[in-house]
Amino acid sequence: MATATITRAHNGLDRLTQEVTAEGTVNYMYDNASRRATMTVVGQTQVTYTYDNANRLTTITQGTSTVTIGYDDADRRTSITYPNTNKVEYLYNVASELATVTYKQGATTLGTLTYTYDAAGNRLKTGGTFARSNIPPALATTTYNANNQQTMFGTSTETYDLNGNLATFTDASGTITYTWNARNQLTAISGPGLTGSFTYDSFGRRTGKTINTTTTKFVYDGLNPVQEKNGATVTANLLTGLGIDEFFTRTDGVGTRALLTDALGSTVALGDGTGTLQAQYTYEPFGVTTQTGAASTNSYKYTGREDDGSGLYYYRARYYQPRLQRFINEDPIGFYGGDANLYAYVFNAPTRLIDPTGNATISIPFPNDPSIPGLQGIGRLLGGIGLALNILTISGDTPCDKKCPPCKLVDGTTVPLGTIAYRYDQNPADKVQHGIAGDHLNTYIAQQNPNNCRCFWQRSISVSPPPDPSWIPIQPFIK
Repeated sequence: MATATITRAHNGLDRLTQEVTAEGTVNYMYDNASRRATMTVVGQTQVTYTYDNANRLTTITQGTSTVTIGYDDADRRTSITYPNTNKVEYLYNVASELATVTYKQGATTLGTLTYTYDAAGNRLKTGGTFARSNIPPALATTTYNANNQQTMFGTSTETYDLNGNLATFTDASGTITYTWNARNQLTAISGPGLTGSFTYDSFGRRTGKTINTTTTKFVYDGLNPVQEKNGATVTANLLTGLGIDEFFTRTDGVGTRALLTDALGSTVALGDGTGTLQAQYTYEPFGVTTQTGAASTNSYKYTGREDDGSGLYYYRARYYQPRLQRFINEDPIGFYGGDANLYAYVFNAPTRLIDPTGNATISIPFPNDPSIPGLQGIGRLLGGIGLALNILTISGDTPCDKKCPPCKLVDGTTVPLGTIAYRYDQNPADKVQHGIAGDHLNTYIAQQNPNNCRCFWQRSISVSPPPDPSWIPIQPFIK
């Protein structure tokens, strides 16, 4: 359970200016358009953000290091230039689907990824010189009980506690035991050659992990870790964007590495200070990860999430076991996640869906693209407010969805899925509603039923004014 204190300060416009935790302190400043201008993590050089006239983030600068982001006239991301000589370029097809990713070291092409789609937008094929993929071994049988709990996977067996959390996993090497707290957060694991423990803050963010003898504490910018520590010693610093799981560089004892990612946000390679590729990663469709090349302490791999080295990936609200191809505990938001199977990972469509929070499956052509406001909106909404990670769902998208028309409001405005809207409720200053005294904003997220294409607003949370500049006043959808 969370026991440490989190202290937050806000300016006169109710914007977060400082967050102090036991792990560290993060400070923020804003420009006149309410956009983030700077972020300062104690122990790091200040990070500065600049934007173009279309309100798009164009540069992120920390000391002598600059990340530059390019866009086309359709508001799609076309390139990321890293502080070293690495550059990633993006091309799209006529349907605005990501078609080609080119990875460069200066003017030299290091590799490519290509994507082809069917008429419904389903990804059919990945090609190019970086199209590495492993296939999981054939499995004779799996067994499930009435609660959709997997009780046997090949020759391994699994048991669960009364809350639906994985309690034990037994295979030929022995038994791994999992321990959970009253909030259904994983607190410990133990097994042959493996011990682990985990701590969390009041927002549900994981503040620390110990795997065998290595302890790592995390300092957060919203949902994204920006610093890793062992006690008071900084072991790694991360340069991140405004989107969730948008990691550009990671600096540890061996130097700075650029994280080069694919369409799902999975890290395919790490580039060193000269742009030369060091560690490279290959994934099975459900995320079992193989690393080649130089050794690295980087843990941000499959879909940008953290590989704990324990067989688990940390997906914030839950932990994911790629070998089992499912989460190891139920979705905290239950059936609001859109799947009757509360353990399923992204509707079993891992080649085109991601779930950065563990309970919000998102269908995206390109992660963290500003043309998909849902992703950066999640980062701002959750990060700026410090939302506990068990109440938000973004999409009911399914792998068998049909091609639906865009959602339109009654005034004719087209609203992308994931757009955040708000309703302003006025109350006396001494009246507390939804945990907020006085005026507050009720927020909603645009969603669409893939079966009948009906657009609707999913109720989210209540926050204090003012609204984020990316949010819109709520109004009905056209039926």
